[in-house]
Amino acid sequence: MVFVPSKEARRKAYESAIGSVPSKYKDGVAATTGWKEAAIRGQSLYEQKMRDAEILAKRERALQRVNESDWKNRALTLGSTRIAQGMQENSQKQADNYEPIAEALRSVNLPDRTADPMANIDNRVKPIVAAAVQASRSR
Repeated sequence: MVFVPSKEARRKAYESAIGSVPSKYKDGVAATTGWKEAAIRGQSLYEQKMRDAEILAKRERALQRVNESDWKNRALTLGSTRIAQGMQENSQKQADNYEPIAEALRSVNLPDRTADPMANIDNRVKPIVAAAVQASRSR
């Protein structure tokens, strides 16, 4: 028989480790090199796994185990306390990342509106969407 600590013992061990996690996480991130290249090299495997019915079923089972009210409570209590700081810290990145899309939108020349709303969609809305999509794909 394999020894497995009790649920309460595991919970206590988990909770006692929380204080050391931030620095260990930071050290692990700092020591990581080549993650992007490795992720790119793994793209075909990722795509293959995302077509694997067993993997997709496992994902669905995991989603089925999530209680929506628990998710919402965590999102409201944790997410709401972290989102402003994250947005503040990344505001320049957001502005930089959106700029190619903004430039593409600025370059769209739109014809005057007509009395036909469907023609306006075809002639005015679709070029805007097409420019935004193309610019986001080009990044």
